[in-house]
Amino acid sequence: MNKQRLVEINEGKTSFTLERDSETIYDSSVFYNPKMSINRDLALLHLYTIGNISKKRLTILDPFAGSGIRSFRIINELPKEYVKKVIISDISEKAIKNVKLNIERSFNDERIVVHREDAFNIIAKQIFDKENIDVIDLDPFGTPISFIEVAVRALVKNNGYLFLTATDHQVLCGKERAACLREYNSNTSNNYLCHEIALRILLHNILVSSGRIGVNIKPILSLQFEHFFRIHVRIEKGKKKANKQHKKLGFVYVCAPCSFFEIERIEESKNLEKCPICSKKLEKIGPLWLGHLGNKEEIELLLNFLDKIEFNQNNKKKIHSMLSILKEEICLPPMFYNLPYLFKKYKKNGVSPRDMIDRLEKRGYFSTRTIFDPQSIRTDAPYYVVHNEIKKL
Repeated sequence: MNKQRLVEINEGKTSFTLERDSETIYDSSVFYNPKMSINRDLALLHLYTIGNISKKRLTILDPFAGSGIRSFRIINELPKEYVKKVIISDISEKAIKNVKLNIERSFNDERIVVHREDAFNIIAKQIFDKENIDVIDLDPFGTPISFIEVAVRALVKNNGYLFLTATDHQVLCGKERAACLREYNSNTSNNYLCHEIALRILLHNILVSSGRIGVNIKPILSLQFEHFFRIHVRIEKGKKKANKQHKKLGFVYVCAPCSFFEIERIEESKNLEKCPICSKKLEKIGPLWLGHLGNKEEIELLLNFLDKIEFNQNNKKKIHSMLSILKEEICLPPMFYNLPYLFKKYKKNGVSPRDMIDRLEKRGYFSTRTIFDPQSIRTDAPYYVVHNEIKKL
């Protein structure tokens, strides 16, 4: 490497070296995106929590290593007793050279194993070698769909954790619907619900891949932040549970102008065509996951451990806010109400989401904010109750 083009980068408590061969860091041949630091913070927070609760040393696979920063931070920032091995892999020769340079300079640790390999092949290798993998963190450019099933197979032995990132917003959020149907086997939509729909489509695909193997999934957290979707699930053995879990799949009928939606479980056949409010044609979206987007008890653990790790303070505040809201809303039904849409429909002056939540709670319904939209609310109140409250304004 040309030492004149080496730059020192800091993220979290970790410094590493990157060869800069372009004008901007985003265009370098060794991939590093500083905007994804919050994604890596979430990974470290969950690994810290798993290590603390399980009291075991984890074997972690990072098959899209790029610059290697995710793995370097795991080695450098987590207690040594939580990490047994980190397997770093990338298909790029330059990326692996950069990883090895950093290992020589700063991270000469026997717990690190480096491969230059395609992501699918390095995951499959763990299966053939009967390696005990505890966590696989899939962070590809675009869609992770091609790697889900092999990752689940590699994690079954240890009831491990799958961390997954997707950045193909245009596909999952309805701008390229044909591509979503082709890649994810689901119809999507480009309405205000698109981010929640995207996460539920991803969970549907994880469930289907797991079901083929006869294992159950336990979603821990599902988030959308800026340009990426992030899901953490635990893989659990048990064909009976897996069979029952498929009942959590289904569809959602949506009329975006009315903020009306109707859920259809996989065993149901509602065959709705027109919106009962405005008579416009309903969109049928799915199949998708209709279960919870996370686990309340485990999110509480993540929040409890958040102050144990030295993160960027801005990232820490954002993570705390997202997890706090997610903890409140995950036990409520799928989908949420967009208040500006409803206010516009009924030609009413808007009230704050907090005021609307208070009004519904006085009627005996549980309501909360949602991570997907600051001007929307999630509630177990039926549509007619919500719109009657708005009519009273």
